[in-house]
Amino acid sequence: MTTLFRTITLIPAALLLAAACGKPAPDQLGLDTTGKETYEAVTGSVTDVDAGSAVLSGNISTTAKDLSGITAGVICSTSASLSGGKELRAASFGAGNSFSVKASDLSAATTYYFAAFVASGGSYSYGEKKSFTTSSIPVSAVTLDRETLTLPLSAGSVRLQATVSPADATAPVLVWNSSAPSVATVSDGLVTPVGAGKATVSVTAGDFSASCDVSVYDFHAVDLGLGVKWADTNLGAFTEDDPGDFFAWGETVPKEKYSWSNYKWGTSSSGPFERYNTSSAYGRVDDRTVLLPEDDAATSCWGAEWRMPDFDEMEQLRKSCTWVWDAGRKGYTVTGPNGNSIFLPAAGHRIGGSYYGNGSMGRYWTSSLREKSPDSAFILSFDDKRANWESENRLCGLSIRPVLP
Repeated sequence: MTTLFRTITLIPAALLLAAACGKPAPDQLGLDTTGKETYEAVTGSVTDVDAGSAVLSGNISTTAKDLSGITAGVICSTSASLSGGKELRAASFGAGNSFSVKASDLSAATTYYFAAFVASGGSYSYGEKKSFTTSSIPVSAVTLDRETLTLPLSAGSVRLQATVSPADATAPVLVWNSSAPSVATVSDGLVTPVGAGKATVSVTAGDFSASCDVSVYDFHAVDLGLGVKWADTNLGAFTEDDPGDFFAWGETVPKEKYSWSNYKWGTSSSGPFERYNTSSAYGRVDDRTVLLPEDDAATSCWGAEWRMPDFDEMEQLRKSCTWVWDAGRKGYTVTGPNGNSIFLPAAGHRIGGSYYGNGSMGRYWTSSLREKSPDSAFILSFDDKRANWESENRLCGLSIRPVLP
């Protein structure tokens, strides 16, 4: 049934008052109280209510046999007084002078008031005022703009942005939670580091939720009296004795498995290598021999101030410091010329999905490529007897001890 629309900008005060009370004004019950024909609007029911529309009905009680000279329909408004409402005109009448109109473009989860009307010769009669509430639009999904978040304990708060689908879902209430408030708290998406450790921050909207893994690190730069300052923990570690995470050379994210099949820059020990190559035998040559900041795991995880040590800086640590094996902690206490020290745990290394040498050996990446064989990079390797130089295939998962220039 076709519905016509007209916005009422001015309704006589008596009529508005009558509508607000749910009854027509006494002098409006019949439009022709002195003649033979009378008309009275009767408000009907509401059906087919959804988030944006509803079907409203009514009928005309009249002594007239011909309705061609009148206008009838429903006025609908969010105001209980019906002020500012939309006049929805009926296009035709059914049995018993009944009619229905469709109210469209409604707001979800909103209460509307309506009343039937009949008009003739500029005079209006209103039926009983009734109300209905549109349906809500349920949430179908919620996502966060980050899946992981790494924060130094000294860092400020970082806000996670939640996105609810659909975009017009009815006023979704977002409930935030942290699995470990002693590590990180969250309020309205604002994550604040509290202590070293891991926490899962989640947000729930309706029946849906999303989460972000938060890691808070309490690392510090230690001046050993060398050219750079050294971090007091491994990358990804929460304490000095913690092995931390393992990284393939030139990658910035730990993995479950370390192999050529999932290495970022090449597919085998013979290449071809997309980056960091000094020999045409291994593919396209770019002559890059030191990791770029975007490929440096320390820079990626801890920020632009930090990076991986190069060959010379690691050699200075090896030769200019005193190394004492600690059998209880299983690692070396490394003391610099100025008497300050750091601890390097024997964290082992990862190849494939296996873990080797934990507690008996340490293998630490430098940022320096082995130029004569670009499938590998230089590492500092140690056991309980000595620390020396080696090279290792770039695919392997090794420890990283960041430096601060």
